[in-house]
Amino acid sequence: MARIGLIDYGSKQVNLAIMKLAAYHKSIGNTVVLNPKTAAEVDHVYCSVIFSWHKDKALKLAKIFPSIEFGGTGIDLITKLPAEVF
Repeated sequence: MARIGLIDYGSKQVNLAIMKLAAYHKSIGNTVVLNPKTAAEVDHVYCSVIFSWHKDKALKLAKIFPSIEFGGTGIDLITKLPAEVF
């Protein structure tokens, strides 16, 4: 069982991708932590960045979380959620 961190960078409401990731990881028995503060809290982190002006600050999270994946329109328009998440 893994501890999965989910960060919705710069949004006031949790977006659909973060909600889908949360549901998927809970369904396979993982623990979901929203907006973790330290790497010790989680095994892996997903960060969704919606706005491009947040990209540079969001990428700095890689210094805190060595195991982080970024996605969202603020990062690129190509990265998609894995098929098993849907």
